[in-house]
Amino acid sequence: MEKFWSFRAGLGNYDFRRLINTRILENTQNKPLHIVCDIDKTYLETNITGTLQMLRIAFEEPEDKITVPGASLFLKLLRWENPYEPMPESSKNLLPRPLHFVSASPPQLRKVLDEKLCLDGLNWSSDSFKNQAYNIRKGRLDLLRHHVAYKTATTLNIIEEAPENSEFILIGDNAEFDAYIYFGLAAYLDGKLNSSQYLDYLIIGGVQKEVAEDFKSSLKRNKNSRIRLILIRQAPKHYLPLHPPITDYINQFEQYFIAYCLMLRKGLICHDSLEKAVREFHNRSGYALPEIASVLGQLADDIKSESLERTLNLVKTLIKDLGLKQAGGKETMKLVEAKNLEDIALTGDDLLHEVKKWVQLLTQDYATK
Repeated sequence: MEKFWSFRAGLGNYDFRRLINTRILENTQNKPLHIVCDIDKTYLETNITGTLQMLRIAFEEPEDKITVPGASLFLKLLRWENPYEPMPESSKNLLPRPLHFVSASPPQLRKVLDEKLCLDGLNWSSDSFKNQAYNIRKGRLDLLRHHVAYKTATTLNIIEEAPENSEFILIGDNAEFDAYIYFGLAAYLDGKLNSSQYLDYLIIGGVQKEVAEDFKSSLKRNKNSRIRLILIRQAPKHYLPLHPPITDYINQFEQYFIAYCLMLRKGLICHDSLEKAVREFHNRSGYALPEIASVLGQLADDIKSESLERTLNLVKTLIKDLGLKQAGGKETMKLVEAKNLEDIALTGDDLLHEVKKWVQLLTQDYATK
């Protein structure tokens, strides 16, 4: 089932909501924790630097698209908690956590991405694509690569459709404004920004004033839902500038195995998945055993688990038997956890003041030299 979300015509005869093309694949009304995930550079390795690259990607076959190492395994583990266990007898536990893909690619790519995700053995709850044809018809080529309004509205729609008191894990990358979009949603839903201040936040992020004004008709607190975690992948050749205290609440990760261990630490993935998950991260996603041992060792400093201890000992034994060198130095993956979003200290105009400073860094340094 496809939906075109459209609340009312925007000012100047431009309704940015007509960009949103959403397809719902399963009922998600009974699940309190939802996952929202970007696609390009978050799930798939893509190199879109202009319109020509966007057109080239449109003609790629599913098998030509490259999944970020460990991304499909991570999402399966987060969605099912422990996909290696037998299905429970209780019908209420048969459905996994809802997984919503939000892409800035046009809906014409949906069929190819369907096939690619199926090749990866991944199922999902909904997907949303950006109806770029609307921008072209309106002569708004300047908005083809500006996604703040589109992604914000799309994610708000997903939140509004969820049950009351739902929580959301938002996953994106550092190649665009994902971190900015996600942090703004977290601050707004938690009441750190009122509706007027949130519109100012969107404008600071590059949303045109008339488009921001059009948010007013549907902007609300969304049934006490909240953003639980923000996960931002550090894509190659890109850099997310740090600006404490804002970026202190954003979990950045270079490898999906790091994200997996963070979820273990927070109790969002079952520890019993460890041994089989580590095997898959190594055998199928190419993660080196010394690096795996290093991260598991950092995890073991914080939590006590028989499965963790058993898996770590097994990995160390393999490293010794194979004569591999232990990981160390600057290249070692670090298990760094961000602060809780509910503990954001700044509010209102004080928060917006810091946001303006952060945007200056984002627009200046988002792509690495």
